[in-house]
Amino acid sequence: MKGENMKGKLLSLEGISGTGKTFYREQLEKNISNKENIVFIKEIFNEVQEGLNKKIFSALYHTEDRFFNMGVPLTETMLLLSRSMYKYESTIRQALEDGKTVIEDRSIDTIALYQAILIAQKNGGNPLEIAEKIYSFAGSFRQLPKRTFLLYGNPDLAISRAEKRDGIPYKPDEIKLLKAVDKFYSIYADTHPERFIKLDISREDSNQILLRMQNVIEEKKLDERR
Repeated sequence: MKGENMKGKLLSLEGISGTGKTFYREQLEKNISNKENIVFIKEIFNEVQEGLNKKIFSALYHTEDRFFNMGVPLTETMLLLSRSMYKYESTIRQALEDGKTVIEDRSIDTIALYQAILIAQKNGGNPLEIAEKIYSFAGSFRQLPKRTFLLYGNPDLAISRAEKRDGIPYKPDEIKLLKAVDKFYSIYADTHPERFIKLDISREDSNQILLRMQNVIEEKKLDERR
């Protein structure tokens, strides 16, 4: 199962809340050409929760913690991975087998990085090594992203946007976690330059970012690095 040879390709959008992932996904849905061959997958809070997916989500969110932090990070990681696998088996895999391009709003990297920090805080260890293990484990059972768009670089702006969107201010410990994850995303991406396309929201305007995304999706500049 590892390294499945699919006709289609999987791309992902990553970054902390408020960096603009949903905005760019929606803009891409409007502007991208060849729409019939591209599938967009929403992130967890924007999906319809039903069936098994609803049960997993309820188990994760019963404390209503924004980061599904119940104090048992290894268990939480397994639940998050099971939910990711449900989404993969129910939607993503068939689209890839059909030769479509799938753009996933938050993918395995979200689980790997957030949980690596929480696991390291609780049990010790190197977060980067933990993240690599989670990502590799997931890759034993599902297709991993071929390219990943990382929106990063201004956590204060991102947090402010997320608070305005949700109407709920972040707690100090939540802000600390988000800033740690934003920094960790950049470090992690630098260890995988062959996959990550870093998009600095503090330096690039939205039109530049959107154009770079479209170029990669439409394979105009697939080998671009930055």
